[in-house]
Amino acid sequence: MPLIIACTILIAAIFMIDNKRLYQLFYIALNLIMLTLIYNTFIIYTADFEMSPWHESGKVAYLVVVVEVLWLLAIDAIMAVLSFKIKISPNQLVIPFVAAVILGVYAIFYINPPMWLCVGGAVASVILFFTSLTLFFISFYKNIREK
Repeated sequence: MPLIIACTILIAAIFMIDNKRLYQLFYIALNLIMLTLIYNTFIIYTADFEMSPWHESGKVAYLVVVVEVLWLLAIDAIMAVLSFKIKISPNQLVIPFVAAVILGVYAIFYINPPMWLCVGGAVASVILFFTSLTLFFISFYKNIREK
């Protein structure tokens, strides 16, 4: 609970200061966190494969799924507020929500996920990862070029 309060105060302080460079750094940090969470989504989906080295037969990752969905939704909300301060494309605002939905589907079938769901989720995670990375670099390049 104190960590949530501290993060909320930090985010409020960042938005009180009107500094475009600070907003861009915050945007970069949010994208790095989002890419890490999407990578973790891939790891969670592939943990059900028997051939993966991180195979988990005990189904311990359910709490991780719930926490990651909440983090992705929080990143989506923060990026929506940040889009009022700096230019963020609508495609980039959708990616954390789509990643949260993909991970939420895994939580529905958590007890015995079918193999097609695991393969589809892993492929969707890889596609989301590279799409997010590409959109970030395109946006970053446009912001540098505008200066």
